[in-house]
Amino acid sequence: MIKCPYCEKQIPYDANVCPYCGRSIKEFHQKDNAEGEQSVEHTDPEPLDNHVERVTPHENDRRMLFFIIAVLVLLLIVGGIYHYTSIHSEDFDESPKAEADTTVILDTLEKIKPAAKVTYNAKKKQRVVVNGEGVRMRFGPSLKAGYLKDEKGATKSVKKGTELECVGQTEEWYQVVYMGKKYYMSKQYTYLVE
Repeated sequence: MIKCPYCEKQIPYDANVCPYCGRSIKEFHQKDNAEGEQSVEHTDPEPLDNHVERVTPHENDRRMLFFIIAVLVLLLIVGGIYHYTSIHSEDFDESPKAEADTTVILDTLEKIKPAAKVTYNAKKKQRVVVNGEGVRMRFGPSLKAGYLKDEKGATKSVKKGTELECVGQTEEWYQVVYMGKKYYMSKQYTYLVE
């Protein structure tokens, strides 16, 4: 490093123009070489902490890109959380339909209180044959108990002549197994076979 003869700031030794004052120092290099003397003084480099940090346009672009990516990641996280909570809030649907379904289930549970004692067929397997059209499969041994419905709310029943496994009975009802679950069917529309 050398000192500029005009502004006396430190500049690179091989510089022909001072980056600070903009003056040409080429002629001083030529004079020094011709006379055999060096008129420009050499000095040690300045300590690093005296240098002012200069940000190049490339660094600005990188910082802006990093900022944009950070904002996008944050938006994705917030969007994901919102989407997750909106999907799982359907499990706690408070719409009238869900409320009605809950009411039907609660009413059904209230009405299932066994009015009659159910006896179970432990010794031999018996089967019940459906002897009517649209016979309802109820959740309990009572006309007040709810019955099996499809997703549209229509009565779900089995065809006339269908045989189901009988696992128990009361005075007026057979307890049958349909699709792995237990339901009650009226003896009035069914008969027992062994």
